[in-house]
Amino acid sequence: MHISGFLSLRFLFLTLIISNCQELNKSNPVYEQSPRHAETHDIHLSEIPGKPYLGFNSKASLETQSQVGYVDALLSDLPIEIKQNLTVRLPGGTISQKVYSVDFSDSDINSWVSLQRKHSIRFVFVVNGNDSPKNQKDFIERWINAGARFDFIEMMNEYYLQKYRQGKTEISEVSQKVTSQSYVDEILPAFFEELDDFNLPYFIICAPEKSGKSGEYMDQWNNEIVKALNGKYKDLNMGIVLHLYKKGVNGDFDYSQINRLRNRIGPNTKVAITEMGVLDSSVSYSEIANSIGDHYVHIFKQLGEGDYMFDQVLFNNYRKDNAATLHPSTNGLTPKGEKVIEFIRKAYE
Repeated sequence: MHISGFLSLRFLFLTLIISNCQELNKSNPVYEQSPRHAETHDIHLSEIPGKPYLGFNSKASLETQSQVGYVDALLSDLPIEIKQNLTVRLPGGTISQKVYSVDFSDSDINSWVSLQRKHSIRFVFVVNGNDSPKNQKDFIERWINAGARFDFIEMMNEYYLQKYRQGKTEISEVSQKVTSQSYVDEILPAFFEELDDFNLPYFIICAPEKSGKSGEYMDQWNNEIVKALNGKYKDLNMGIVLHLYKKGVNGDFDYSQINRLRNRIGPNTKVAITEMGVLDSSVSYSEIANSIGDHYVHIFKQLGEGDYMFDQVLFNNYRKDNAATLHPSTNGLTPKGEKVIEFIRKAYE
């Protein structure tokens, strides 16, 4: 055969192989384990299709009237197209396991609900596992009866931590020893029996990846959660929660863990990063601000429509702090908060 004919046949053969591989990839709808759109690092966030909801992790019972006033001012500067995609996590993170219905006056609840009504923002509710299922149901009903609307119910906070697995009940947020087995087989069913009446999705706790002995326990925790979601809970409307903190402004982070975990359950599983940030007590608000934007962009690119990501922390009044988006010392937005709002605007501009 003439050499040009041989090369033509070889080119045709390679074309068919590439075409078949492309079709196979289309039929396998899993999330990428490396950042989405990694080949276009400078792509505008607003151009990425299927964006997650963005939002804030609150300490809802902390100086409630003052806090809501700061949040109101912040939201008043944002267009409705952005606000309708913003979510506030109530009553918060660690604090959610310390506060009860008695800690919220009707006025406190009405202040948050009025904020939602005024700005069309979204809410999620974090259950306090130290309370009884019936009491938590009644607490949520107080919010709903006041007019609150919730996207989902988050089933407790960071139960994979050492203080829970060792049952350190001398710590205020720990009332019992919690293991992955007791969480899946005992705690969740007891609360579902009461909370099913709300007909809201449940998002249950998964653990971030870590190294060493702690990492081994995190892996074991996630194995149990994955087993439950693929088994006894497979027919329930459920998503997963992750907390993603980068240690140090110059620290590395494996963002691929989000979708490695998602794909073990199914690519349609919704993921809520209900806490995220950069932890470095040695630096200023401005230095945190310089690091946090890149961290959030990488997380954003791993998520899609129907997912959530929440900044840590919406508001506090702590004297030594570099994590708050709103703080009395700056009469509102901190330098870190300015970076968060810049990120949100770029995402939904």
